[in-house]
Amino acid sequence: MTGWSDFIKPVLYSHCAGRRLQQFIESTHENIFGDLTNQQALDIQYRALNYEESPWGRVAGTALRELGLL
Repeated sequence: MTGWSDFIKPVLYSHCAGRRLQQFIESTHENIFGDLTNQQALDIQYRALNYEESPWGRVAGTALRELGLL
């Protein structure tokens, strides 16, 4: 796992990781990403984390599972 993580504790179960990512985007969309759509804010997170994942409409059900990391 050290190849995929740094100081952040990784989520070791995939069934909630997508929903948590969606909740994070929704909470930051209310303040720092307020001028962006949810999809644009999600794209920024994907670029920062080097992920290529599901679009906004499917992120809660599939995010992080498609990477094969979880």
